[in-house]
Amino acid sequence: PCLPRKTELPGSCDWPFFIGTLVARTKDFEKKMFLPTIKISLTDKVWEKKCCQLLEKLGLQVFPQSNSDRPDAVVDISELTSRPKDITEYLQGDAEKLLMETTMNEYGGSKLKQDVENFEPHTTLNVKIGAVGQIIVADYFSPNIQTALADVQEENNHIITLIDKDNLEYLILKHKQDSDYSKVVSVLKSNQLVDKKLIDSIF
Repeated sequence: PCLPRKTELPGSCDWPFFIGTLVARTKDFEKKMFLPTIKISLTDKVWEKKCCQLLEKLGLQVFPQSNSDRPDAVVDISELTSRPKDITEYLQGDAEKLLMETTMNEYGGSKLKQDVENFEPHTTLNVKIGAVGQIIVADYFSPNIQTALADVQEENNHIITLIDKDNLEYLILKHKQDSDYSKVVSVLKSNQLVDKKLIDSIF
């Protein structure tokens, strides 16, 4: 057999994959076989999915959004118990929702400003999502994030709550001990940088 040169996909993927064709040759025969097509999610998409899954562990209905002109996800905080048949109608409706934004690794002040600026077009243009605020989920925040949060809150009236992965997992732990849905919503609507002290004060 004669193997062609292999092509490695960029390092932005979670695992290395190789794609190409396999050519089998004998003296009187040659057969080319295409390797299977592998669908690969970029790391950013994997991270967004993980954030959605963590929020779902709080008993929340979460609606991932794939288009670039939309938030990363929409999180229901109206005690929705089942998936609506018409998602667009639900998104534009009056049920309380938060728009989730996230990014991998460090989440800094400039990203926060950019995400907050997108709240108005997400809620008044495009699909016109009826949301009361934003929940920013981060792997971890930059040291200046509290100052950046104060700056954007001064210029905006909607809820802007920040929570990192460690505190989100702590919130999940507290929710397992006390499944009061209203306490989860209180944390998500706190309009603060969430920490264990805040979570403990509510639970």
